[in-house]
Amino acid sequence: MKTQIRIQFEVLYGVAAAFLTAATGIVLGSGTDKGEIQKRPAPVYRCPGLPCTAPNVFNISVAVHFDATPAELTAIEGLISAGSAMLFDVTDGQAEIGEAFICNNAFGGSAAIADLHIYPGSSDTWWQANTGGWKVGGGIHVSINRVLAETAPGESFAHEFVHLVFDARDEYETLGGANASCPDAAAIAAGEASCLMDQGGTGVADGPHSELCWGHGTPANLTDTSGGNHDANLVTEQSQSRNDRSCWDQVVWSWPDHFTKPAGAPDPAAAGAVVDSTHFLLAQDTTRVVLVLDESGSMNTVDSGSQTRLQKLQVAAKDFVALAEDGTELGIVSYSDDADPAHGHAGLAIAGLNATHRANCTSAIDGLGTGGWTSIGDGLRRARNLIISGGGVTANTYIVLMTDGLNNRPSPGYAADLSGILADLLTDGVPVYVTCTGGDLGLASQCSEIATATGGFYVDSADSADLPQAFADFHEKISGRQGVGSATGELFRPTVDKVFVEEGSQSATFALMWNEQSAEADLTIIGPGGSSFGTLPMPQGRYLRLKSPEPGEYIMMITNRGKVSGTYVARAWTGNQTVSVIAAPRHQRVLPGEPVYVYAYPRSLGGAITHPTNSIVGTVRLPNGQRDVFELHDRGPGALGGGDDRAGDGTFTGVYTNTSLKGPYQFLVGGKFGQWPESTDKDGPNLGRLSPRFEREVRLSAAVGDPSDVVQQPTIVLIGRAGSNVVITFTGTLQYTEKITAADWFPLSSASPHTVVPAEATRFYRAMEWETCGCDIDFQTYAVGLHPNPWQISNCEFHQSHPASPTIEIAIQNAIQGLRCGQVLEVTLAHRASTVEVSLLALAEPPILTPFDGAGAALHPVTASTSQQVQTLVIPGPDISRVRVDSPQNEVWMLHFHCQ
Repeated sequence: MKTQIRIQFEVLYGVAAAFLTAATGIVLGSGTDKGEIQKRPAPVYRCPGLPCTAPNVFNISVAVHFDATPAELTAIEGLISAGSAMLFDVTDGQAEIGEAFICNNAFGGSAAIADLHIYPGSSDTWWQANTGGWKVGGGIHVSINRVLAETAPGESFAHEFVHLVFDARDEYETLGGANASCPDAAAIAAGEASCLMDQGGTGVADGPHSELCWGHGTPANLTDTSGGNHDANLVTEQSQSRNDRSCWDQVVWSWPDHFTKPAGAPDPAAAGAVVDSTHFLLAQDTTRVVLVLDESGSMNTVDSGSQTRLQKLQVAAKDFVALAEDGTELGIVSYSDDADPAHGHAGLAIAGLNATHRANCTSAIDGLGTGGWTSIGDGLRRARNLIISGGGVTANTYIVLMTDGLNNRPSPGYAADLSGILADLLTDGVPVYVTCTGGDLGLASQCSEIATATGGFYVDSADSADLPQAFADFHEKISGRQGVGSATGELFRPTVDKVFVEEGSQSATFALMWNEQSAEADLTIIGPGGSSFGTLPMPQGRYLRLKSPEPGEYIMMITNRGKVSGTYVARAWTGNQTVSVIAAPRHQRVLPGEPVYVYAYPRSLGGAITHPTNSIVGTVRLPNGQRDVFELHDRGPGALGGGDDRAGDGTFTGVYTNTSLKGPYQFLVGGKFGQWPESTDKDGPNLGRLSPRFEREVRLSAAVGDPSDVVQQPTIVLIGRAGSNVVITFTGTLQYTEKITAADWFPLSSASPHTVVPAEATRFYRAMEWETCGCDIDFQTYAVGLHPNPWQISNCEFHQSHPASPTIEIAIQNAIQGLRCGQVLEVTLAHRASTVEVSLLALAEPPILTPFDGAGAALHPVTASTSQQVQTLVIPGPDISRVRVDSPQNEVWMLHFHCQ
C-alpha cells in the first residue's frame, strides 16, 4: 500500500528500532511489541515532537479502478471528507485525513498499492479492509454504487480506516460469526453511544452518534458504563482477537507516541477542536522511475557463472529498459563514494522512453565501473533530485535501488545521511523497490528496512544471478502486472512451460532470462487458439508483451541455439483490474528463531475470496540455498489455523518457523484459484458468488537477523617486537576508534607515520572505516634491524620479517563475519630493492594483479606468470610502486611482496 505524502514529515518510523538506530540513524518511537504499528513508516505529519501535541494527519492514496465521472469523483471526495470528520470526532481531535491523492482510472502500479480502492458498480463490492497490520499489503475496498447508496458514508469509511490503520477488529461479531454488541445492546438502548467498530450511529437503535469504546462495561449491569463501555462480556471479535483491549486501548497500543487515551469517557464533540478540510489532489498517472545502481568496489565480485556482480547488474538494468514501454519516464543514477556525475557516476535525467532515450539509458548502464565505498544515501538523494527536476511525483513514481553492501558514506555521518533521505522519500510518496546481492552480515536487514521505511518493496538477490528476474519483477509490478507462473531449468534441451492468463487481462508479459553470457536461446509463445508469437531480445534473454491477450493457457517453448547451456528462468505476468493476490510479510525482519508471518489477500471481482479447506502454497529459499515449503490458510486461530486471525475473512496467513539461519529468506507465494467463494467477513463465505479461474505467484523476501547485525570492521592487531625502529605509515581513511588497554595504546590516526620502538610489544586497534581493506598502506621498508617475529594485522595482516629475508606478506581473510576484504585492494610500497616480486595465491579462480607507478599513471614494465591459483608480477625498482588487487571470490587469499 503506497501512501502519498506532500507535507513536511518530522519523524520517521521504520521497523527494527535497534538496527536502524545503530546502522542508519533512523529515529524511532518507543513503539509496541514487534513494532506494531508505530514502528512502521507512518503517514503522519504535524507531529514535531513525541508525544504529539497536534492532530495526527494521515495522507491517503486513492485508486479509482474505472473512469469516474465528475459527479462520482465529487462523491468520493465527500466520502473522504465525511470520513475525516468522523475520524476526528472519535479520536477526540487527534487524527484527521490531510490529503487524498486520487488516481482516476488507475491501471498502473498505484492501482495495486493504494489505501482506498473504488471499483465500478459492475464489480459490486461491500465495504472491506484487508487487516493483519497496517501497511502489510492492505487497503480499503468498496464499489462506487455502495458509496453512492450510503446514508452516512463517512462512518463506513472511518470504520474501515480504523481497521486499516489501528488494526482494530469488529465489535458487532464474535470470532464464530455470531452477533455481538459494543457497548451491550441494553446500554445502547439506554442512550449510550455506539462504538464506531459496532454498527455506528446511523439509526435510532444504534445510538445518537459513534465513538470508540473505552474501558470495560460492568458484567453485572450491562447498562452501567461508568467505568467504560467496552464489551462487558468480552465476546466481541475485538476482545477475542486483541487481548480484551477496548478500541481506544487498541489505538494507543498501536501508536503510543501519537495518541493519548481519554482519562474517562471520550469527548462527544472532538474535545472542542475543529477538523481541517481535506486537500484533494488529482494525480497525474505518468510512470516515472529512477534506477539507482551500485558501482562500489565489491561489485567486481563473481558470485557464480562467469560474470561479475556489476555485469549482472548491467544485464538486469538493460532488461528493465527493454521491458519498459514507450513513454515510460526513466532516469539513471549510479553511486559508490558518492553519486556525483562530476566524479564519473551516471546521472541521466528523466525522459520519456523512445529510441533516442533507450540508447542513452543503455549507454549510461554500459558505462558503469567499479571502485570505492557505498553511499546509498547520496544515490537516493540524486534520484530524488532527478524526480523533482523531471516534473515531480506522480501516482506512479518509484525508485529501483540495487546494492551489494552496507551504507558507509559519507563518513562520518552516513547513518544520519541515509535516515534523512528516507524521510524525504516517505514525505514525497516515493517508494523504493530494493534488491540486494551478497552475503554481508546485516545486508538483508538494511535492504528490508529501506523498503519498509519508504512504503516500498524488497526482494533479495543473494546471488547476483537473480538480479535480472528481480528487475523484471520490479518493472512488471510497477506496471500493474502480477506473476502468473515461472519455471527454471537448463538450456541443454528444448523445454515447454505452460501458464494460464485469465479472462479480463489487459496485458500479459512473457520473459526468458538465462545466466551465462555466451548462451543463446529462442522463446516462442503459443496462444490458446494456436497462434504463434515471436519474441524480442533482451541482453541475456527474450520477451513478449501482448495487449488484451486471449484468455486461456499459453505455451512457452524454450530452445537452446548455442553451444553453451546454463540455467534459465522463464516467467509470465498479467495485468487485471478484477483479480489479484497481494502478499507481504508482517515484519520485514525478525530475530533468529522467530517465526515469519506471511499474509496473502486473494481478490476477485473487487471482493476478497476465501476457501474453508484449500490453502495457498509458499516455497522458501533459505540463506544457505536450501528450499522449504509452507502453507497459508484462512481457517482462523487454532492448531490447524496456522496463526490466522479470523476464519473466512479473506486474509490467508502462513507461519514459517525454520528461521535459525541469519540472512535473506526468499518466498514465492501463489496458487491456483477457481470457484472460490467471496468472503463477506462477518457472514462467512458467499457460495452464491464464486471466483473465475486465475493463477498468481508473488515473490517477496524477509530478513532474519539481530539488530546488532552490522558488519564488524577489521581489528588491527600488531604482534611482536621490533629489534630497532621501524616506520609504518597508514594513509587513506584508517582511523583509530578503540583501544584494548590504556598501556597498549597509541593514536595511530593522529600520529601517522608512527615509529614503533623496541619497547613496544603488542598493540590493538579497530579500523571502523576500512571497507574491503581498500585504504592505501605505505610500508616503508628502509628501516633496519627488524626483529624476526612478525608484525601482524589481523584480517589485513602485514608481516615484516628480518632483513636477511626481506619479505612483506599481506594476508586477507574475508570469510570472517561477512567481511568483503580483498575485492579491491591497493598497496603502496616504498622500497630500495632492485626488484619486487609480487604474487597472490587464491583458493579458487585466478586473481587479477595490476602494477602501476607511485602516481598511478603508466604501468611498470613487468614480467608475469600465472597458474590456476597464483599470479606473479616482477616489478623493477628501486621505486615507489602501487599494486591493485582484484580478488575474484569472497575467500581466503594471500598476497606476497618479496624484495630482491
